[in-house]
Amino acid sequence: MSRRRQRGDNPDDILGDLGSNEAESPFESGTTASDFADAGYGTSIGHDDPFAKLGRNREKIHLTQIDAIIPNATQPRRAIPSSVRQYWSGLSDADSMANFFQRWLEEVNLERREADIKESFPLDALLAGEETPRTANIQDEDELEQINDKRTGAKEASLMRVVDLATTIKRDGLINPISIAQNGRLWEIETGERRWLAYQLLNWRISGDDWQKIPARQVDGVSIWRQSTENNTRADLNAIAKARQFALLLMDVRKEKEGDQFQVHTAFDHEQDYYAQVADGNQYRVPYGTGEKLINAMGISDVGQLRHLRRLLRLPQIVWTVADDLNWSENFIQKNILSTDDTETTRNGIRQALKDRYPGYLLEDYLHLLEADKSSKSSSKNDKFTYKTFSDGLSDKVYNFIQKMPKKDKQRAISHLEEMIESLKSD
Repeated sequence: MSRRRQRGDNPDDILGDLGSNEAESPFESGTTASDFADAGYGTSIGHDDPFAKLGRNREKIHLTQIDAIIPNATQPRRAIPSSVRQYWSGLSDADSMANFFQRWLEEVNLERREADIKESFPLDALLAGEETPRTANIQDEDELEQINDKRTGAKEASLMRVVDLATTIKRDGLINPISIAQNGRLWEIETGERRWLAYQLLNWRISGDDWQKIPARQVDGVSIWRQSTENNTRADLNAIAKARQFALLLMDVRKEKEGDQFQVHTAFDHEQDYYAQVADGNQYRVPYGTGEKLINAMGISDVGQLRHLRRLLRLPQIVWTVADDLNWSENFIQKNILSTDDTETTRNGIRQALKDRYPGYLLEDYLHLLEADKSSKSSSKNDKFTYKTFSDGLSDKVYNFIQKMPKKDKQRAISHLEEMIESLKSD
């Protein structure tokens, strides 16, 4: 008989412990998921010896005030889209969060009006589990059309993910506690930002104090390896979140194996630049002996995918932002957005963003590229191919295309061009 059964543990006992402010982890011998992650990845971030910790006392799950918790600034998965992140003050008190959610809701309703949707976002009805327009006529044959409304914008989609989670938590409770680490007088989220946001949302919209504290596992320090473990158990991790994850893990192994030093995220005006510190594959290769550890943490089996993720670190900033907000997958970006020319990549990104109903006012600085593209295509129909047209455009494209190739391919391309030139000379 297991120790757990001997002492008569059951879910009700655990919930009872939570009611008294803390509960023991259900793992045997004091083992926690973070211990296994640390041991499996060979990291000791926040733990001096992950295996030694298996014999220590059980970790406690504490009910922690949500206003004493802040998100982790470099967390790869972003629950708040960049288009509304500007409205958050960075404070977690009830008034600050209420103001933030109100602004988010206003932005969603503006987004709806631009799409000719008359109804406001039914936040309270959703939280109460009441009938809403998205499930109207669900019993009829147009069920899928009703539920999968293609008009949903980026801001609404991101808010909906928080609302759906909040509704689940309200109904079933929080199944998986968040993990937090001490950061001065506050606690910083290691895993569970969206769960914390869901509690903040419930605390804003539902009277009483039931949602002012969240079950949280307290860890010694934020571990990017544990973050990666949790992130990669979820199928909805978008391409930009994966690129952030890869950059963080690579920076960590480079620090350990090569002694590299990287600037902190607050040193950069745009968050992409922090992760792009390892965008150069020639300068920041995966250290020998760490490849298996890295791809295991990333949850991938093809090392070639790491090269694709590194390429995403070099995306034009507007495409990086839009791709993250619209949750584009890595495969989607590879097929529909990426080009050998950054300007063309930006055009593709802006064109797709508008198609996906991304707020047009956030793209105003780039719309001229689409106009220039139309003008260029129109005039090119009547242009003769002369030395001038070659020198003005095509030669630069050929140069940029070859310049970005891996060294081996670059040499082959140059050899091929030399053969073509020799052939032209002989004609």
